[in-house]
Amino acid sequence: MTLRPFNINDAPTILSWCKDKHAFRLWSADRYKEFPPKPEDMAAQYAAENVFPFTAVDDEGNIVGHIMLRYPEPSKTVIRLGFVIIDDQLRGKGYGKQMLQLAILKAKQDFGAQKITLGVFDNNPSAIHCYESVGFIVTDTDTYAIDGEEWTEKEMEFKPMQAVLYIHGKGGSATESEHYQLLFPDSDVIGLDYHTFTPWETEKEIREAVANLKTRYKNIILIANSIGAFFSMNAGIEDMILQAYFISPIVDMVQLITNMMTWTNVTELELKSAGFIHTEFGEDLSWDYLCYVRSHPVSWYVPTHILYGSSDQLTSIDTISNFSNEHHASLTIKDGGEHWFHTKEQLQFLDNWMITKQKKK
Repeated sequence: MTLRPFNINDAPTILSWCKDKHAFRLWSADRYKEFPPKPEDMAAQYAAENVFPFTAVDDEGNIVGHIMLRYPEPSKTVIRLGFVIIDDQLRGKGYGKQMLQLAILKAKQDFGAQKITLGVFDNNPSAIHCYESVGFIVTDTDTYAIDGEEWTEKEMEFKPMQAVLYIHGKGGSATESEHYQLLFPDSDVIGLDYHTFTPWETEKEIREAVANLKTRYKNIILIANSIGAFFSMNAGIEDMILQAYFISPIVDMVQLITNMMTWTNVTELELKSAGFIHTEFGEDLSWDYLCYVRSHPVSWYVPTHILYGSSDQLTSIDTISNFSNEHHASLTIKDGGEHWFHTKEQLQFLDNWMITKQKKK
């Protein structure tokens, strides 16, 4: 499904889904004077500034739904959803939820929404259930006179109960988290830009970030990349994480450091004596770091899914397999995949992997 801008040629199809006046008022409240309305009446509803109507179409281009986004305030930080409707022949099949998820994503990414609201009459329970399923909650009620009757309206606001926290790898950034918003449309996706680079320092940053999120969200999903996974497992956050997705994780830092020492012909005695050695391939060897990871073995019991590339140069297949078995984590291996998943084909594989694992949770 995709959302494209509404045009007047869509109106006859959309208006045909309201089979009677009651259904029409549930959808439009008192916005239209007459029933049934004409296509030009529908187009007139969207003539004002800061009003953005969209038509939902399926993969074949068939019209399956309609939704409007608008700025109700001059600040343009709030998006109001309205005129939400799905083809009456397709209701109950997930189309409404999918359209709302796309609208929420568009409101956040394209319109900069910091808050998303809508109104729904309480005699429309199926719509209320659909809104609740994507993260809307009731915040207030009001009453309206509709065709001589008093109808109660529920004011709802998008307040997801789940956050997705993204911890990037070396050289990455929190902005990479934006990639995962489409994969978790019912959640707030947040990237953490940590500012320290040793496990005894990142431990504090990550734990504080997770603890703060836990005060605002019922569930926290963790996505961690490369060394970000190692830092996360070292942060003592297991009790606060519902589920984790690790992409090319560093799971045995002791092994990685000793491997790098071998690559550079550095002995433990030499590293201990020097304390710190810079290597030709850009990585720094630290005696304090090695001692720390040896004395702080990884403890991780969060349900975890791992994505690993068969050509990963930092972690061997034996190391990742042993970790997966010991921690009861699922392991998916991308044939020919590198440590850094970055090509279009690799990212598509990553997305499909994450979507599949979500469906099985």
